Amino acid sequence: MMKQFLEKLIDPFLVILFSFIWSSAFIAGAFSIPDLGPYFTLLVRFTLSAVLLFLIALISKSYLFDSKTVKTGLIMGLFNNVIYLSCSFTALRYISPSWVTIIVILTGDCNCNN
Repeated sequence: MMKQFLEKLIDPFLVILFSFIWSSAFIAGAFSIPDLGPYFTLLVRFTLSAVLLFLIALISKSYLFDSKTVKTGLIMGLFNNVIYLSCSFTALRYISPSWVTIIVILTGDCNCNN
């Protein structure tokens, strides 16, 4: 009974955690960009994320070491940093983090298949 209750709490908790981490990235970026610049900030962020995920995969003995998965993850991570985040972090030089977050949220909901 308790296990089922905890399993139901996991998904909402992960959604809230992801939202908190995602939105706080723009605030952290706004503080680091004046000193480090947007591209070096992204390099540090991407490297730290890769090392953290590698350690998690190593500890959990996950299937993440499949070469196809690693290659796809690196390519997607680079595209994410180069296209999406470099534009967002460059925008932080000119507008506030709250506006960048609002713009990203609104552009993420575009339906280009019409």
